[in-house]
Amino acid sequence: MICALIGDQTIRNLNEERLELRLRTLIEQEHVSAFVLGYFGLFERLAFRVIRRLQQDYPLLDYGRCKCLCCRA
Repeated sequence: MICALIGDQTIRNLNEERLELRLRTLIEQEHVSAFVLGYFGLFERLAFRVIRRLQQDYPLLDYGRCKCLCCRA
């Protein structure tokens, strides 16, 4: 299963330990094997650090980046 992680500017109180626990739960209980990150804002940089650390315990864990394009009319 692939999980998308896309944050926004309102995410302020999330720390690395809490995020790691949540991602570890997704990996173990929901069988997530890959994460897709949105534009690299504060949340995505935090998630990227956590995912890289989790790869030590889950070597097959994969990640990718989604380029988000906004169209204006």
